[in-house]
Amino acid sequence: MTNSNLTFSPNSLLWQVNQELLIFTLATRAVLLEMAHPLVAQGINDHSNFRKNPYGRLVRTMLAASAVTFGTRKQGAMGAKHVHRCHREVKGTLDYATGPYSAGTPYDAFDPELRLWVFATLVDAPITAYELFVSPLSQAEKVNYYAECKTLGRMLGVPPKTLPADWTAFDTYYQGMLNSDTLTVGRTARELKDALFTVPGGRVIKRLSFISIGLLPPHIRDGFGFEWDAKDQAKLERNLGRWAWVRQRTPQALAVSPVATWHQWRHVAVVNPTVMTE
Repeated sequence: MTNSNLTFSPNSLLWQVNQELLIFTLATRAVLLEMAHPLVAQGINDHSNFRKNPYGRLVRTMLAASAVTFGTRKQGAMGAKHVHRCHREVKGTLDYATGPYSAGTPYDAFDPELRLWVFATLVDAPITAYELFVSPLSQAEKVNYYAECKTLGRMLGVPPKTLPADWTAFDTYYQGMLNSDTLTVGRTARELKDALFTVPGGRVIKRLSFISIGLLPPHIRDGFGFEWDAKDQAKLERNLGRWAWVRQRTPQALAVSPVATWHQWRHVAVVNPTVMTE
């Protein structure tokens, strides 16, 4: 019966939102927003091989997130444990003065505020993609979605007292971060961005990241050195419209994560064994 012991129900709003494949159109945006925090960028630079293999880190992160979101409680715990283990030694000091941080400022991946910011980018990407391509969410739905996300946040090591209490508090925190100098793109973040788009396959990734880049706050996009003009903005709006049009006409089975589909099928099969033989 363990396969029915899912962390989140397939009927939950978190499951319905996070299973959308089009979330990946905003994956680069989430990564860039994380790296816009100087201390997060420094940690990535010092404790990973991101410059040589940025996609390895992205794939591992997505696999861990999928396990926590769609897997059983045991699989989710294992995924969360893997995240904790990978970050255990991630600590050091800032190389360059960036934004409000002076050179030598210490960082630690277990810092609750840093964990909260990374978690916040993982909350924002799915809900933004869902509203762009699938359907707007009501205020009540956003309240429910965030309430479910708080469980995810606790599993990923964000202390409960650090998590914003509700959707309104979360949105206030998130918008405040986007508009504060805490997010200041420094030299290290720009170098990591360059690595992301210059390793083999980087040109393709950059083209696929057009929506992600376009949806960055303008001052952060400028900080990373992306050129953006009225033609780019018009192209972005066309692309958003086209992807929404495609999503509305795509069968559900083809529009959602196969990982989510598999876990949902296993859940139904265990709860109702006749499914196994039909």
